[in-house]
Amino acid sequence: MKHLAKIRWSLFHPLAIKVEGLMMKTIHPVSCLIIFVVTISTGTAFAQQSPEYLLQAGLYAEEVKGDLNEALRCYQKIVQDFPDNRRVAAKAQLQIGICYEKLGQQNAIAAYQKVLENYPDQREIVALARERLAQAKIRDQKSKIHPLTKYYFERFGIDVTTSTSYDGKYLAYTDWTTGSLMIKELRNSQNVIRNPKSTIKDPLSKVRIVEADPSRSPEYAYYPAWSRDGKYIAYSWYRGPNFIELRVVSVADGKSQVIYSDPKFIINPDDWSPDGKTIVCETLNFERETFKRLALIRVDKKELQDILLLNDNTRRLQFSPEGKYIVYNLERHQRIFMLALEDLQQADVPANLPSLAGYDGPIWSPDGKLILCRNLGSYDLWAIPMQNGKPAGKPYLVQTDLSKALLSLKSVAPPLTQMNQSMNENAIFRKAINAARSFVEEFTSPILDPAWSVFEWKGPNIYDYTTFGRYSLTDRPGHLRYYLNPIMKPGYLCDYLPEFTGHYWWYPSLEISRPLSGDHWVLEARVTYSMIDGANGRDFDLIVYFDPERDRQTALVVERRKGMYKEHDLYASLNDRGLNVAKSENCHSSNDALGVTQFTYIYRITRADTLVQVELSDDDGANFRQVLSASLRPDLRSQPQLLALTGQSWFVPAGSYADWDYIRFRNVDFGLRKNGK
Repeated sequence: MKHLAKIRWSLFHPLAIKVEGLMMKTIHPVSCLIIFVVTISTGTAFAQQSPEYLLQAGLYAEEVKGDLNEALRCYQKIVQDFPDNRRVAAKAQLQIGICYEKLGQQNAIAAYQKVLENYPDQREIVALARERLAQAKIRDQKSKIHPLTKYYFERFGIDVTTSTSYDGKYLAYTDWTTGSLMIKELRNSQNVIRNPKSTIKDPLSKVRIVEADPSRSPEYAYYPAWSRDGKYIAYSWYRGPNFIELRVVSVADGKSQVIYSDPKFIINPDDWSPDGKTIVCETLNFERETFKRLALIRVDKKELQDILLLNDNTRRLQFSPEGKYIVYNLERHQRIFMLALEDLQQADVPANLPSLAGYDGPIWSPDGKLILCRNLGSYDLWAIPMQNGKPAGKPYLVQTDLSKALLSLKSVAPPLTQMNQSMNENAIFRKAINAARSFVEEFTSPILDPAWSVFEWKGPNIYDYTTFGRYSLTDRPGHLRYYLNPIMKPGYLCDYLPEFTGHYWWYPSLEISRPLSGDHWVLEARVTYSMIDGANGRDFDLIVYFDPERDRQTALVVERRKGMYKEHDLYASLNDRGLNVAKSENCHSSNDALGVTQFTYIYRITRADTLVQVELSDDDGANFRQVLSASLRPDLRSQPQLLALTGQSWFVPAGSYADWDYIRFRNVDFGLRKNGK
């Protein structure tokens, strides 16, 4: 009976089509079963020549008998002898790949590729093949990843805002919706940390170890660093611009203590000494210096020992396993350096590495016999043999292309999405054909008007974030509220997203867009920005694309931004084919200052043939001032245009949003108006 159940299931397998020329949906299941079994046992000449019969025989061999080699013979015969029956041949080719996968053979990738190449008209089968091909490539890449590469990502991290415990079990990271410091168990759920202070519903999967609440305060935690024994986490606590404390939290009870605090300082922990007594940090006094300094802080005495001025930016300072040295890189020099703690002497690590574009991100291997570092040209991983603080052998290549290796480790398919094409998949320009020449949008409905299109990244990502920007029409009724999430970038800034920039992966921002029509028009928009203070950059954009159907590289951008430190700005620019042809900076109101969390602007953008102008009001429309005037290329006349609301953010906690009150668009005959008609 077990085998009969399997046979019956195989008849209704998605790839099954006919039995002896009859559509299965017209046959009773029991009759199907009898016909199928009899056909297999008798093996009539007609059936043996039928591709449908061979497909069913292959499925029977694969799924019931478990004889993959016999199944392969059936599928291969279909592909070879019945190429004109494209649907069945495509299914057979797909099953060939599945069989190869079950056999653990690399031939699966080539088999799936043949489906894409030979049967593009069979869309459903091609979609299945494409999905399996992506997963097969990930598994193939994973099998080729060196153990030292996995270790490198554990110690170096995806970015400076995460840290893996030295036993590889736990990840410390910032929840950027609140700014809280979290711990997530990575491997065995039985060994998860339990924190009685946690307020989350599922403490078995993750723990909120340090609480932050943007509704009460803009303070938040980031830049975690685990102690070697996993009992403590050092972290930066953002208190305000240029004021970042060093704190340490106990993993056992969630209690934090301030280790070092100075209103003139930012201080970021990188690593703990093996004995757990000292933390190596990067410090910066904005009133005194431009570059960071390397400092050691005794945890018990809360004393800071200023060691040296780095004169550059760096990433990850790390103690050697025995605690005698600290290894790091300097970005401007693009070389690896080491500090001997015995005499506090800084030394270059001359390892005769291939020059290419320099090196960064050095860490020690677990036994201290190697320094692992990245090549900045190709992001390959190299190993430098070390002994007594000096190179002791020829460097060697460990792993090619760390960016692909990381994607494979995270089981994320390679980012092949072309941003401009993916944006246009929303049928924006089909809407543009029937677009109203005038509209008034006041966002009074809790549902977005169908005239708007929403592009939202739904693919997998390296950070496991659920969104890259979000919006609401109910959080403040009568307004479209646009929220920022890390780590997001608008499409006009690059051709392809996701984009790897060496240290970070950028993903496409949420874009809410609407087509515009005509070459003579006025667009007005009222918006209130709420941009809490924070250590990292973020901005909100209103964009008019003048060539969105082609490359989205000719655009007018009005941008409200806050930078990493004190800088903030309102910026207007016209970009032509990606090159800036006109810009106006520092357009923000004198009342829109740092520390003011909400401020309202009204924008008035006009197009008169090829002339584009931007005006703004900071007194609710009583007065407008012009901030930009520029000309478009003549060939952009009578082209479709696109209004887009979007944004950009690095790692910034919740609390920053833009409330769009209204957007009004109307076509205007400027020539008639000038003649007094």
